[in-house]
Amino acid sequence: MHASYPCQTFARVTSWRGSRAEHPDLLTPGRIRLQTAGVAWVVENVPEAPLRSDYLLCGTQFGLRVRRHRVFETSWGTTGDLVAPCWHHGNLLAFEHKGERAYADAMGCTWMSNKSARQAIPPAYTHHIGGQFLRNMA
Repeated sequence: MHASYPCQTFARVTSWRGSRAEHPDLLTPGRIRLQTAGVAWVVENVPEAPLRSDYLLCGTQFGLRVRRHRVFETSWGTTGDLVAPCWHHGNLLAFEHKGERAYADAMGCTWMSNKSARQAIPPAYTHHIGGQFLRNMA
């Protein structure tokens, strides 16, 4: 089971805007439900979220032109298979550029609108985590 709860409760950008209190914490109760479900699971959120950091991924680790860090906690822990470290240099699109069409394209979400892409994670992250799950279950 893969869960990705809204990040506004924990995201630095939300606190900068002063609107964290407007967003309910869905991560905490959702994580408890995952832990008691009796199936393999993974949950994703921003680095500021109260998750165990089994995996910390960034778009630059997958050759994407976007700096978008996300933490993944899994029921199986980490497998030790690492990706290259972040590379925040060159022609990157940071979170601040999320209003541009180029941001969704840079994340690999070419079929999404900009509004949808703001709530998404790059598909490369899910592909990587899925591979980790398959290696762990083998």
